[in-house]
Amino acid sequence: MGTLTDFKIEVHNFQFTPATGSKILLNYGQSYSAIPNITATSISNDNVNAYVSDIKIDQAYINISAVPTKTIVVSIHIIGT
Repeated sequence: MGTLTDFKIEVHNFQFTPATGSKILLNYGQSYSAIPNITATSISNDNVNAYVSDIKIDQAYINISAVPTKTIVVSIHIIGT
């Protein structure tokens, strides 16, 4: 499994607005040797689901379940090696 020092961790907050739509491309800030684990959580008090799709070794899409009518903030955590 490895030790804590073997892992890389990134945390990001994304703002979805009517201009961005419901899908944003995330290019990772670090290089990973394998596809990382990613979580997406809406931290706004809105009735939307946040989820990750098309996960690759260098990028992924962050999505929300509805086109936003106002700003919705989504917290992203990336953990990999």
